[in-house]
Amino acid sequence: MTENCLILRSDFDGNGHEAAAARSAGIQHSRNVSMTTSLRHREIIRGKILYYLGLIYPQSATLPLLQGELDFLGYPIPLEELNFHVAYLTEKGLVAVEGVRGPHSHRNVSLVKITAKGIDYRDGRLPQDDGIYLQPDK
Repeated sequence: MTENCLILRSDFDGNGHEAAAARSAGIQHSRNVSMTTSLRHREIIRGKILYYLGLIYPQSATLPLLQGELDFLGYPIPLEELNFHVAYLTEKGLVAVEGVRGPHSHRNVSLVKITAKGIDYRDGRLPQDDGIYLQPDK
């Protein structure tokens, strides 16, 4: 989990080392944020993340782009909470996160992409996961 948080939070200094204090503060904050939202709301957000990433497949999305799309879909969340949900989906194997060098050499940019397993899950070919709610097609 710590490796995912390093990539997701992009807390690197100029030498490529994680900023431990910022990382631990961010992890604690994301836990607090996620505890204040309802269980169903968190499940729906994870489903919306898979929905959007499935729409743009095989392309990846940056975290700010994904955050903006969730806002557009009616689910605005802070970046820290988005990090939490992406880490969860990554551990389930439904999305992959790649850290790439951003436009500024001292910052990494996280690219999130749905995996083949994520597409299969979204399409209903895998058993349902209680931690993710996919709204029925209309």
